[in-house]
Amino acid sequence: MDSGLAIRPVATPAQLALARVDPAPARQTVSTDLAPSQSVTAAADAGARQAAEQAARNERTTTRDIIIDSATREVVFRILDVRTRQVIGQVPGETQLRLAAYARAVQRAIAEGKTPTEAQIAAELDLQV
Repeated sequence: MDSGLAIRPVATPAQLALARVDPAPARQTVSTDLAPSQSVTAAADAGARQAAEQAARNERTTTRDIIIDSATREVVFRILDVRTRQVIGQVPGETQLRLAAYARAVQRAIAEGKTPTEAQIAAELDLQV
């Protein structure tokens, strides 16, 4: 009698190892009746040209930068555009950095003996300057 609580193995499909098959090179040429100006042959520098095109596609348009934010003392990872040096993205974000700076300013004001409300007002004034 089966209670249905037994753990049964789950059948999974076998994983296939895929191998890349390169086309076989042409070993012999076929003679034709065409004039040499009308026939097609492989360019001698085709491999070099393809390598140059691939290198151009792989050229980086961005760079990575690591800084320490002065207001929060947080490590900031940034992605910059190589040409314009503008920030494309960063971790932590600008909003998170502002929130951390505000929290640090409130904590500093409370440590100085101010009430929480006074600390919030002082923190807002510190961040506007």
